Amino acid sequence: MFGVQDPMFATLATVSCCGMVWFSEDVLTLDMVQRDYADLLSPLFALDGIIPHCLEHAATLDHIMDFTHLRALKSFFSMLHQMIRNIVSYNQSHPDFPMLSDQIETYVPCYLIFCLIWCFSRDEKMVYQEKMGDLIRGTTTIPLPPGTAPIIDFEVNIQGELVLWSNRVPKIEVETHKVVGLNFSSATTPELLLKTFDHYCEYKRTPNRVVMAPAQLGKWLVLFCDEMNLPDLDKYGTLRV
Repeated sequence: MFGVQDPMFATLATVSCCGMVWFSEDVLTLDMVQRDYADLLSPLFALDGIIPHCLEHAATLDHIMDFTHLRALKSFFSMLHQMIRNIVSYNQSHPDFPMLSDQIETYVPCYLIFCLIWCFSRDEKMVYQEKMGDLIRGTTTIPLPPGTAPIIDFEVNIQGELVLWSNRVPKIEVETHKVVGLNFSSATTPELLLKTFDHYCEYKRTPNRVVMAPAQLGKWLVLFCDEMNLPDLDKYGTLRV
């Protein structure tokens, strides 16, 4: 078989020698194409399908908000619409390499699992989200990530793969030479804090006054004090620092 978009780009030799089969829109209608994709999802909405099964299970769990079947389904349908928009947006951005049927058949079921876990258990405690994930693992034949990692920790990329959300979070290491730690106790005096400032900062003269600032330009000095008890006021009502 040799496939082309339509007979406009196929020579007679291609049609006769390569065994090309072409269906016109009169034979393969748009309605048939749409129903073909709809048939991928229709079994999942059956009474014994995974969607009603997960919906009823979600109703038995403890939610932060009052759970209603209608609100859960509306959220589910909204995310399905987003799935379709993702496919359309990808095809518009990649006109030369749009998503093929087999890619869509891989992407849609995985995104369906993504919708289930977020729409039916997003407002539950983590332990209930894990129970919903275990229910999905035991019900569906859709390939899921191995191991015991909660399904809610995964998202679906455009290739139809479930990947960890954490992979998108940039990993930044704090440069320790820019952090100065001080142990505050009853023996800590203001002089210790001022000596530390003198070591890492410098005095600069401004039109208004002399200020203490970091030696490097464009840097800020942030003083973070957690659970520090302030000293008592003196007899004049002044807080000595």
